[in-house]
Amino acid sequence: MMTTLWCYGNPDLRSLPMSLAKNVSLRSVWCEGCDALEGDEVRALVEALPTRKGGVGATIGLDLAQCTRAGLKIRPATALDANAPGGLACDHPHVAVSEIPGADTSPDSPDTPPGRYSRGYFKHVRWTEDAHAPVLIVAFGSAPGVPNWGGLLRKLRKDLLARGAACAGGAGADAAAAVEAAAVGFDVLYVADVTRSWYHGEGVGGGNEGNDEAERTWREGIGRVAGRYERVLNLGDSMGASAALLFADVADHAMAFCPQVDLVSASIRPGRSARWMRHFRERLVSAVDRAVSGSRRSRVEIHSGTWEHDLAQADFVPDAVGRDRIDAEGLALNVVLHPVDNHRLALALEEGDELLPMVRKAYHEQLAAARAGGGGGGDATRAPLSGANEAKGADAISLKSFKPGVRLPN
Repeated sequence: MMTTLWCYGNPDLRSLPMSLAKNVSLRSVWCEGCDALEGDEVRALVEALPTRKGGVGATIGLDLAQCTRAGLKIRPATALDANAPGGLACDHPHVAVSEIPGADTSPDSPDTPPGRYSRGYFKHVRWTEDAHAPVLIVAFGSAPGVPNWGGLLRKLRKDLLARGAACAGGAGADAAAAVEAAAVGFDVLYVADVTRSWYHGEGVGGGNEGNDEAERTWREGIGRVAGRYERVLNLGDSMGASAALLFADVADHAMAFCPQVDLVSASIRPGRSARWMRHFRERLVSAVDRAVSGSRRSRVEIHSGTWEHDLAQADFVPDAVGRDRIDAEGLALNVVLHPVDNHRLALALEEGDELLPMVRKAYHEQLAAARAGGGGGGDATRAPLSGANEAKGADAISLKSFKPGVRLPN
């Protein structure tokens, strides 16, 4: 029984079977970044999906260029649009519209989407259509090659909006921070390596040329989007955590959950040569070093459980950078240990209601730094905290102070 179809980022895909419209178990189809899809066929499938038994169409993810070719009417999203986490919505409510950076450009164009070399998936979702948010969250996909973090970031969006509404008219810096966060929000760039090559290419001929070309394509493409924002926060789990570190120098704060760093010794790794893996390790450590010691003074957090393999991978980064140097120079690079004895750390934290507060705190710190005009991560200016609320994050606001009886949804 198929419930989800991922076929995004496929430059050769020209059509989708109309039989999808008859599949009553299908919940979603994601085909953004398939530039060869014919507009008429896309429109026919969009119109056919709600005709299946039950009359409710499966969600279909399309990028703006695909919607334009299909002649679909796109408009600014409202709070009533269920499939519009960003700023765009379609008059067909089961269509989820996103923007693909550089869509429909030629391969030689400087605006070519990131990862064309590496068959990447890129989706840019904005809080509102008319402006960029101050903070961009770059969410890197893990080894299954599909986008991650969408569910958590939707929860974060709802949480910020609820807190902003509850604190409207309240006094104090905490209330002001909550109201501002609800107003300006955050944008998201979802990134996934569909080749499962740890965002580092195929290693053509056993050498490093292919690796470097792929990494350069990813870095430049992500940087073109990230460069529009005042602050950037990287998120990743497993292979996505490795990417959050590999591109930490593009961000002000990187949160990496159970990354693979030294692939030669990692329990989870791609089928590549030892030479390829050593080159990957060197590039990742170099990127983290540039991030924390360069002009941005970015913050890098490596989260690990107690599983020996994950902990060894996490410790490899500060060991390679130099723990004495980290202390002497005050570099914001640290390993955070959690009492979880398996690789699915991010999932365990989310199920324990711990992950959302962590990401929310990191977001608020970056928003506060953007307000203050901070020029880098690390210990940049943080959102105001209130005594005991500090441990729960920068927006851990006591709502009773402002509107008695108000409770936030879980």
